[in-house]
Amino acid sequence: MADQLRAHRIEVPARYEAEIRESWVELQGLDRTAPVDEPVRSFRTPVSDRFRIRQMRFGNFHRCLFPEQQFHSDGERRFAVLLEDEEDESVKWFRPGKRDLRLFWSADHQYVPDFVVETSSLRLLVEIKDVDDVADAEVQAKANAAVAWCGHATKHAEAHAGKPWVYLLVPDVAVQSNVDLNGLVQQYQCSGGERLTT
Repeated sequence: MADQLRAHRIEVPARYEAEIRESWVELQGLDRTAPVDEPVRSFRTPVSDRFRIRQMRFGNFHRCLFPEQQFHSDGERRFAVLLEDEEDESVKWFRPGKRDLRLFWSADHQYVPDFVVETSSLRLLVEIKDVDDVADAEVQAKANAAVAWCGHATKHAEAHAGKPWVYLLVPDVAVQSNVDLNGLVQQYQCSGGERLTT
């Protein structure tokens, strides 16, 4: 019955109310689903079997808040390499889980970006997407929700001498060894009110 009701529900675009709570939450990170016997491999090693990347475990990080991570795509793995190689030695990052961020893109759909990154001057929510999916309506709705979330988080940070938050929607083909994080921020930073496609 609930599925029938959901199928006929019409969601009218509206603004969602931001609620900022002062508290500490222990980060949980991304839920891992790799087979127990899957070896931990270096995140720097290119993946030949990209269809299996979601089942692989990666390690040997120095700037990640967790010792192991999993990736949904090779673009995400390459982005981790980029973060680990950043000249800014203050860079820290992790792949968040549903319990780490409370960001909703519709009434009952939570959005969990691929990465949370902190640099010496910014905090970033980053989504790495297949270039063909960047213009997808759902991807755009999630991006708009993330931009609004970053706006609220930045206002709160400014009131408490914190760093601004920025949302990046990066096509996977842009994550290459000849680019750095600053270049991606300049090219793929999203802001409210604009179409977020590249």
